[in-house]
Amino acid sequence: MATMHKDGRDENPADDRLNWRHWRLSMPRFWLSFLETVSITLVVTVVATSIDRGEVAPLHGALVAFLVFMLVVGVNARRTARKEGLSQMLPTLSGRQELDEHRYILYLRPFDTDHRMYQTDRAGAWNVLTSLASHFGYGREADFTREERIIWLFQRLGQVVAVGHPEEQFPRPGAWRFYLPKDGDAWKPEVSDAMQRARLVILSAGIVGDPARAKGTLWEYSEAVRLLPPSRLVLLVTDGAGAYDRFREAAAEYFSRRAADLRCRGETLPPPPSLPDRPSLHRPRKLRQAPPLRGVIRFGDDWTATFVPFDPTAESRLTSVGRWHMTKKNQILPLLQRVEVTLPGRAVPPQPRWDRAWLKFSVLQLPILAYLSYLWGSDMPRSQKIAVVGSMMVMTWVAGGGFISSEKDRSLDSVKVVLPGDGEEPKVGAGNAV
Repeated sequence: MATMHKDGRDENPADDRLNWRHWRLSMPRFWLSFLETVSITLVVTVVATSIDRGEVAPLHGALVAFLVFMLVVGVNARRTARKEGLSQMLPTLSGRQELDEHRYILYLRPFDTDHRMYQTDRAGAWNVLTSLASHFGYGREADFTREERIIWLFQRLGQVVAVGHPEEQFPRPGAWRFYLPKDGDAWKPEVSDAMQRARLVILSAGIVGDPARAKGTLWEYSEAVRLLPPSRLVLLVTDGAGAYDRFREAAAEYFSRRAADLRCRGETLPPPPSLPDRPSLHRPRKLRQAPPLRGVIRFGDDWTATFVPFDPTAESRLTSVGRWHMTKKNQILPLLQRVEVTLPGRAVPPQPRWDRAWLKFSVLQLPILAYLSYLWGSDMPRSQKIAVVGSMMVMTWVAGGGFISSEKDRSLDSVKVVLPGDGEEPKVGAGNAV
């Protein structure tokens, strides 16, 4: 993780690795957008020419349907290739020594959840339109794994880090990983220290399967309550009601056992916070696809817990992706703004490099414009020329929007936390980090 000097400069090359990762991920997207734009335009041209010649046939409809099918298949293939390729490019931290006090967010969860959080949304079906849009940059978040979508939200508050599974070959996309010894309880002092140095601790409050396999997370929860002020702990609800209820029951039992153990050593453990029931959805039948984050639990100064649900069914949009987008805008981001003001320091995003996005957009336009110039001088009827030109321009502008969206995401990956005494603050980007 980058270390900030008093003048706002970074002494660690992590940012260079991050920029290299973004470049390697953006170039395939750039060429994919170009090839898809050309392919779709050629299909439109063939169909339009056939219609003008009176050669309309079922084959043309089948051609368009096959193109849509292949694009959806391409979405699934790209999402799988993206997350597997990204795992091999992600930077890792050599240890918690790289973590600057109160400048990072610590993400804790049972390792058993990693395989579920590594999944991406299904393409096609009800999401066919947003699946196709993600080809050209819009709906880009749909390509993220479930962990990435959660981490991307909290990234506004600082770089999110997590303890990596000791047996994984490559880190999973999402939080940056650092690794600890897996033998015995040697990892506990390290995690305890990382908690106290973190700006915020976010902990997954859900147990899927045997509660005995979540002892590490239960210890982390009790340790966070023992060491942290309530404002610096947020519980994440990412699974169904059953997983959350199992966590509540197991946490209460674990607190009792650990309190007895600590009393034998002359230490104390506060009583477990009373975790509230999970609220029901506004319109349960509208939930076609479960969101990656169903709610959070915040704590008052006296450890009174409040469940803050994130309910996509309360938002009015046609698709599940659209409802999730409005959930972020109307429910999640306002909550993160309230969390931000209670944390040490202030999160500051860097200035986005819009010139990069416009450069890629301009390069994409050059061969398209050359093809349109050739097309305009051909014998194709004027109405068909207008249809083909219009479709190509719309697709290229959508791709340009995707490049701009990617640049916004890049700026969120580089949020800095400014603490009192840092001196001159880094240049602030457009708007607050949250």
